[in-house]
Amino acid sequence: LADDSYAWPEIYGAYLEPLPSPEPSLEPELNVEPLVGPIRIELAEGRGRGVFLTEDVTAGQLLICAQAVAAGSIDQLLALLVGRMLQSIELQRAVLSLSRGDAESESKLPCYDLRKLVEPCQMAGGASAMDAPVESVMDILRFNNFALSRVNSTACPIEFSSDPKRSGLWLLPSFMNHSCLPNVAKIVIRDHMFIRATRDLKAGTELLQCYVENLQPLTERQAACQKYGFICSCDRCRIEAAVLEPSKVHDILKIHA
Repeated sequence: LADDSYAWPEIYGAYLEPLPSPEPSLEPELNVEPLVGPIRIELAEGRGRGVFLTEDVTAGQLLICAQAVAAGSIDQLLALLVGRMLQSIELQRAVLSLSRGDAESESKLPCYDLRKLVEPCQMAGGASAMDAPVESVMDILRFNNFALSRVNSTACPIEFSSDPKRSGLWLLPSFMNHSCLPNVAKIVIRDHMFIRATRDLKAGTELLQCYVENLQPLTERQAACQKYGFICSCDRCRIEAAVLEPSKVHDILKIHA
Protein backbone atom coordinates (compact mmCIF):
# COMPACT_ATOMS: atom_id res chain seq x y z
CA LEU A 1 0.00 0.00 0.00
CA ALA A 2 1.56 3.30 -1.10
CA ASP A 3 1.33 6.68 0.61
CA ASP A 4 -0.65 8.06 -2.33
CA SER A 5 -3.30 5.36 -1.83
CA TYR A 6 -4.72 7.32 1.09
CA ALA A 7 -7.41 9.98 0.68
CA TRP A 8 -5.46 12.60 2.64
CA PRO A 9 -7.96 15.50 2.26
CA GLU A 10 -10.65 13.36 3.92
CA ILE A 11 -8.24 12.03 6.56
CA TYR A 12 -7.05 15.47 7.60
CA GLY A 13 -10.61 16.70 7.39
CA ALA A 14 -11.44 14.14 10.09
CA TYR A 15 -8.45 15.43 12.10
CA LEU A 16 -9.85 18.96 12.07
CA GLU A 17 -13.41 17.98 12.96
CA PRO A 18 -14.38 19.13 16.46
CA LEU A 19 -15.35 16.43 18.94
CA PRO A 20 -19.06 16.14 19.58
CA SER A 21 -20.39 17.41 22.89
CA PRO A 22 -20.42 15.67 25.25
CA GLU A 23 -17.16 14.00 24.23
CA PRO A 24 -17.53 10.26 23.51
CA SER A 25 -15.79 7.76 25.81
CA LEU A 26 -14.73 5.77 22.72
CA GLU A 27 -12.70 7.43 19.97
CA PRO A 28 -14.48 7.31 16.57
CA GLU A 29 -13.05 4.92 13.99
CA LEU A 30 -11.14 6.08 10.93
CA ASN A 31 -11.83 3.90 7.89
CA VAL A 32 -8.35 3.51 6.40
CA GLU A 33 -6.09 0.60 5.47
CA PRO A 34 -3.29 -0.06 8.02
CA LEU A 35 0.30 0.00 6.73
CA VAL A 36 3.61 -1.53 7.77
CA GLY A 37 6.61 -0.03 6.02
CA PRO A 38 10.13 -1.48 5.65
CA ILE A 39 10.64 -2.15 9.37
CA ARG A 40 11.35 -4.94 11.84
CA ILE A 41 11.44 -5.30 15.62
CA GLU A 42 14.74 -6.39 17.16
CA LEU A 43 16.73 -5.97 20.35
CA ALA A 44 18.35 -2.55 20.74
CA GLU A 45 21.54 -2.47 22.78
CA GLY A 46 20.81 -1.06 26.24
CA ARG A 47 17.23 -0.15 25.33
CA GLY A 48 15.32 -3.43 25.21
CA ARG A 49 13.38 -3.83 21.98
CA GLY A 50 13.24 -1.34 19.16
CA VAL A 51 11.95 -0.76 15.62
CA PHE A 52 14.54 -0.70 12.83
CA LEU A 53 14.49 0.03 9.11
CA THR A 54 15.11 -2.78 6.64
CA GLU A 55 15.77 -0.41 3.72
CA ASP A 56 16.58 3.25 3.06
CA VAL A 57 13.67 5.71 3.35
CA THR A 58 13.23 9.35 2.44
CA ALA A 59 12.08 12.30 4.54
CA GLY A 60 8.32 12.37 4.87
CA GLN A 61 7.83 8.72 3.91
CA LEU A 62 4.90 7.03 5.65
CA LEU A 63 6.25 4.13 7.71
CA ILE A 64 3.33 3.04 9.89
CA CYS A 65 -0.43 3.45 9.86
CA ALA A 66 -1.72 1.64 12.94
CA GLN A 67 -5.16 1.06 14.40
CA ALA A 68 -5.54 1.45 18.17
CA VAL A 69 -6.37 -1.48 20.41
CA ALA A 70 -8.38 1.00 22.47
CA ALA A 71 -8.66 4.79 22.39
CA GLY A 72 -10.86 7.28 24.17
CA SER A 73 -11.46 8.81 27.58
CA ILE A 74 -8.66 8.12 30.08
CA ASP A 75 -11.27 7.35 32.74
CA GLN A 76 -12.70 4.54 30.59
CA LEU A 77 -9.52 3.33 28.86
CA LEU A 78 -8.62 0.49 31.24
CA ALA A 79 -12.11 -1.01 31.12
CA LEU A 80 -12.21 -0.59 27.34
CA LEU A 81 -8.83 -2.29 26.94
CA VAL A 82 -9.69 -5.22 29.21
CA GLY A 83 -12.96 -5.68 27.31
CA ARG A 84 -11.05 -5.86 24.02
CA MET A 85 -8.51 -8.29 25.47
CA LEU A 86 -11.29 -10.62 26.61
CA GLN A 87 -12.55 -10.84 23.01
CA SER A 88 -9.32 -12.38 21.68
CA ILE A 89 -6.66 -14.50 23.34
CA GLU A 90 -4.23 -13.52 20.56
CA LEU A 91 -4.82 -9.84 21.23
CA GLN A 92 -4.54 -10.41 24.98
CA ARG A 93 -1.11 -12.01 24.57
CA ALA A 94 0.02 -9.24 22.22
CA VAL A 95 -0.92 -6.55 24.75
CA LEU A 96 0.75 -8.48 27.58
CA SER A 97 3.96 -8.63 25.51
CA LEU A 98 4.34 -4.84 25.76
CA SER A 99 6.76 -3.19 28.17
CA ARG A 100 5.89 -2.86 31.84
CA GLY A 101 8.89 -0.59 32.39
CA ASP A 102 11.28 -3.35 33.50
CA ALA A 103 14.09 -5.27 31.79
CA GLU A 104 12.29 -8.61 31.92
CA SER A 105 9.31 -7.41 29.92
CA GLU A 106 11.70 -5.91 27.34
CA SER A 107 13.82 -9.03 26.85
CA LYS A 108 11.68 -11.05 24.41
CA LEU A 109 10.90 -10.25 20.81
CA PRO A 110 7.22 -10.48 19.82
CA CYS A 111 6.31 -13.47 17.66
CA TYR A 112 3.51 -11.71 15.78
CA ASP A 113 3.17 -10.74 12.16
CA LEU A 114 3.72 -6.97 12.16
CA ARG A 115 0.59 -6.62 10.06
CA LYS A 116 -1.47 -7.84 13.01
CA LEU A 117 0.26 -5.35 15.30
CA VAL A 118 -1.16 -2.49 13.19
CA GLU A 119 -4.56 -4.14 12.71
CA PRO A 120 -5.45 -5.69 16.10
CA CYS A 121 -9.07 -6.21 15.09
CA GLN A 122 -7.79 -9.12 12.95
CA MET A 123 -6.48 -11.00 15.97
CA ALA A 124 -8.55 -14.09 16.67
CA GLY A 125 -9.49 -16.56 19.39
CA GLY A 126 -11.94 -15.73 22.15
CA ALA A 127 -10.64 -15.46 25.72
CA SER A 128 -12.79 -16.36 28.72
CA ALA A 129 -10.44 -14.91 31.31
CA MET A 130 -7.35 -12.74 31.69
CA ASP A 131 -3.91 -14.38 31.67
CA ALA A 132 -2.57 -11.64 33.96
CA PRO A 133 -3.86 -9.47 36.79
CA VAL A 134 -5.44 -6.12 35.98
CA GLU A 135 -2.48 -4.45 37.71
CA SER A 136 -0.23 -5.71 34.91
CA VAL A 137 -2.54 -4.16 32.32
CA MET A 138 -2.45 -0.90 34.26
CA ASP A 139 1.38 -0.94 34.13
CA ILE A 140 1.26 -1.58 30.39
CA LEU A 141 -1.06 1.38 29.91
CA ARG A 142 1.15 3.56 32.07
CA PHE A 143 4.24 2.92 29.94
CA ASN A 144 2.64 2.61 26.50
CA ASN A 145 -0.35 4.93 26.20
CA PHE A 146 -0.27 7.81 23.73
CA ALA A 147 -2.17 11.03 24.23
CA LEU A 148 -4.80 11.82 21.63
CA SER A 149 -4.73 15.13 19.80
CA ARG A 150 -6.82 18.17 20.62
CA VAL A 151 -7.34 20.53 17.69
CA ASN A 152 -8.86 24.00 17.85
CA SER A 153 -9.67 24.56 14.19
CA THR A 154 -11.42 27.88 14.89
CA ALA A 155 -8.24 29.53 16.19
CA CYS A 156 -5.98 31.53 13.92
CA PRO A 157 -3.53 29.95 13.46
CA ILE A 158 -5.03 26.51 14.19
CA GLU A 159 -3.98 25.26 17.62
CA PHE A 160 -2.73 21.69 18.20
CA SER A 161 -2.04 20.10 21.58
CA SER A 162 -2.12 16.80 23.46
CA ASP A 163 -5.40 16.06 25.18
CA PRO A 164 -4.83 15.28 28.89
CA LYS A 165 -8.24 13.57 29.12
CA ARG A 166 -7.99 11.20 26.13
CA SER A 167 -5.41 8.59 25.19
CA GLY A 168 -5.01 5.24 23.48
CA LEU A 169 -2.91 2.12 23.12
CA TRP A 170 -1.25 1.13 19.83
CA LEU A 171 0.76 -2.09 19.56
CA LEU A 172 3.50 -1.59 16.97
CA PRO A 173 4.28 2.07 17.86
CA SER A 174 4.72 0.95 21.50
CA PHE A 175 7.88 -0.94 20.51
CA MET A 176 9.61 2.29 19.43
CA ASN A 177 12.21 3.75 21.77
CA HIS A 178 12.66 7.38 22.82
CA SER A 179 14.94 10.20 21.81
CA CYS A 180 14.62 13.96 22.41
CA LEU A 181 16.01 14.20 18.86
CA PRO A 182 13.50 11.88 17.14
CA ASN A 183 13.75 10.77 13.53
CA VAL A 184 10.02 10.14 13.12
CA ALA A 185 6.90 12.25 13.61
CA LYS A 186 3.52 10.86 14.59
CA ILE A 187 -0.01 12.15 14.30
CA VAL A 188 -3.13 10.56 15.77
CA ILE A 189 -6.34 10.90 13.78
CA ARG A 190 -9.34 9.33 15.49
CA ASP A 191 -8.29 5.75 16.33
CA HIS A 192 -5.32 5.58 13.91
CA MET A 193 -1.70 6.67 14.28
CA PHE A 194 0.39 7.71 11.27
CA ILE A 195 4.19 7.73 11.60
CA ARG A 196 6.55 9.31 9.06
CA ALA A 197 10.31 9.70 8.73
CA THR A 198 11.42 13.24 9.52
CA ARG A 199 14.59 12.94 7.43
CA ASP A 200 16.33 10.58 5.02
CA LEU A 201 17.28 7.42 6.92
CA LYS A 202 19.49 4.45 6.07
CA ALA A 203 18.61 0.77 6.39
CA GLY A 204 19.44 -0.48 9.89
CA THR A 205 18.58 2.85 11.55
CA GLU A 206 16.50 2.58 14.70
CA LEU A 207 13.27 4.58 14.55
CA LEU A 208 13.03 6.87 17.57
CA GLN A 209 10.04 8.85 18.76
CA CYS A 210 9.82 11.44 21.54
CA TYR A 211 7.82 10.32 24.59
CA VAL A 212 7.67 13.80 26.13
CA GLU A 213 6.87 17.38 25.11
CA ASN A 214 9.76 18.00 22.73
CA LEU A 215 9.91 21.78 23.16
CA GLN A 216 10.43 21.65 26.92
CA PRO A 217 13.86 22.54 28.35
CA LEU A 218 16.26 19.76 29.29
CA THR A 219 15.42 19.57 33.00
CA GLU A 220 11.69 19.18 32.33
CA ARG A 221 12.24 16.59 29.58
CA GLN A 222 14.51 14.56 31.85
CA ALA A 223 11.98 14.70 34.69
CA ALA A 224 9.30 13.44 32.30
CA CYS A 225 11.58 10.65 31.05
CA GLN A 226 12.21 9.50 34.62
CA LYS A 227 8.52 8.58 34.83
CA TYR A 228 9.29 5.97 32.15
CA GLY A 229 12.25 4.68 34.17
CA PHE A 230 15.20 6.13 32.23
CA ILE A 231 17.27 9.28 31.63
CA CYS A 232 17.67 10.31 28.01
CA SER A 233 21.28 10.58 26.82
CA CYS A 234 20.69 11.44 23.17
CA ASP A 235 22.98 13.91 21.36
CA ARG A 236 20.58 16.78 21.98
CA CYS A 237 20.44 16.16 25.73
CA ARG A 238 24.23 15.83 26.01
CA ILE A 239 24.81 19.06 24.07
CA GLU A 240 22.22 21.01 26.07
CA ALA A 241 23.66 19.71 29.35
CA ALA A 242 27.15 20.80 28.27
CA VAL A 243 26.37 24.32 27.05
CA LEU A 244 23.19 25.48 28.79
CA GLU A 245 22.74 26.24 32.47
CA PRO A 246 19.20 25.24 33.59
CA SER A 247 18.59 28.55 35.41
CA LYS A 248 19.49 30.56 32.30
CA VAL A 249 17.21 28.41 30.13
CA HIS A 250 14.25 29.11 32.41
CA ASP A 251 15.06 32.85 32.42
CA ILE A 252 15.12 32.88 28.60
CA LEU A 253 11.81 31.03 28.43
CA LYS A 254 10.21 33.50 30.85
CA ILE A 255 11.37 36.45 28.75
CA HIS A 256 9.92 35.00 25.55
CA ALA A 257 6.74 33.58 27.11
